[in-house]
Amino acid sequence: MGVGFKGVGAAAAAAVDPHLVQVDAQLAAGGYAALHAAVDDWVVVRLADPGWVYQWRLEAEVEARRRGRPTLTDAQVAGAGHSSTSHPT
Repeated sequence: MGVGFKGVGAAAAAAVDPHLVQVDAQLAAGGYAALHAAVDDWVVVRLADPGWVYQWRLEAEVEARRRGRPTLTDAQVAGAGHSSTSHPT
């Protein structure tokens, strides 16, 4: 049983973000079947405010930065769901 994800085609995936072409290929090939078979149940959490996710991610990036690890910039975290430029610096 799947969670509801399916391939959309390479062109559609690339239009969102070129990195999604490989993910789309795995979805289309049934690449997640083994994962779904190994999990008894999935939990989906609905948030009242999606901004909480970005705030949590920003907190994690700030902590990683404090430890000297490569991180996203604050601007990249703020735009993480909106562009293909959200890659560690």
